[in-house]
Amino acid sequence: MTAFPTLRSFVSYQTESDCYDADELSEERWNYAFWQQNETPVIEADDGDKGMKILFDWYRENGIEHIGRCDTLLLSCGLIPENEISRSMGVELNPVTSGPSVNESLETNIPGVFACGNVLHVHDLVDYVSEEAGVAGKNAAKYIKCGGDHADSGKEIPIVATDGVRYTVPKTLHVANMDDELTVRFRVGGVYKNCYISTYLNDQRIICRKRPVMAPGEMEQVKLQKSVLEAMSDLDHITIKIEEEA
Repeated sequence: MTAFPTLRSFVSYQTESDCYDADELSEERWNYAFWQQNETPVIEADDGDKGMKILFDWYRENGIEHIGRCDTLLLSCGLIPENEISRSMGVELNPVTSGPSVNESLETNIPGVFACGNVLHVHDLVDYVSEEAGVAGKNAAKYIKCGGDHADSGKEIPIVATDGVRYTVPKTLHVANMDDELTVRFRVGGVYKNCYISTYLNDQRIICRKRPVMAPGEMEQVKLQKSVLEAMSDLDHITIKIEEEA
């Protein structure tokens, strides 16, 4: 077995050229090999020294094993929300996001259970996570202060995602419970160029914003004004879609 230095950071942005120009057993080569590794590592407890033996296919092929001693090993494996707790509680999950379906207060179908951040859906920016956390926390505190008794919230309005829009967060809203402005975030299902994000109240378009490029990897958003929604007494549903023409 070839010995390597004690395990340090796995994160590396070394290029393929850097890798193959480096010495065979250098840290650059180790980092690049890890970065390129697509399969889950095999992790085995080493009872002899209470360390961890980490084996990767790339190293198996080269007859090399790496011994790294550490107190804790954290693996970030993909960006799908982890919702075992939510599922076990009976929280309704959105099949597109794998996160809970929530209303304008970020409350799930179970009263008093709120969701935010990457457990809800995958975010681009931590700023959005922090913003959602503030909203969820404020509404959770309000729920506790009122003893769990919701005031009459009026009709629950569904937000329909269609024509290129894969989902929305929130999925429903009660106009009475909204702040003056509500941010609705979503992702599109493909690459769209020079198209419009349109928002409809029933059949009336109230927002039409042109975007030069939209892609699934970038979160989009629209902002709904409470005063506009309140003015429409027969509001039955809200639709967000992608359109080619204004």
